Amino acid sequence: MKKIKILSSCLIILIGLLNALSGNPLKYSASGKEKLGKHLVLIASDHEYRAEETIPALARILAVHHGID
Repeated sequence: MKKIKILSSCLIILIGLLNALSGNPLKYSASGKEKLGKHLVLIASDHEYRAEETIPALARILAVHHGID
């Protein structure tokens, strides 16, 4: 029984990783004097909060106003 739980957990993790890798990456780079040399990766998958709109908007704000790639 314990092996089945472990295998199902591994399968769920594998499916999640494959789903994340098949997504459309979007990159905003900080400009000139605002650039801090820091990088941040945002990953989201949720239909209720419109992550496909809010995460790119947050990434743009962080790049433009806070110097984070």
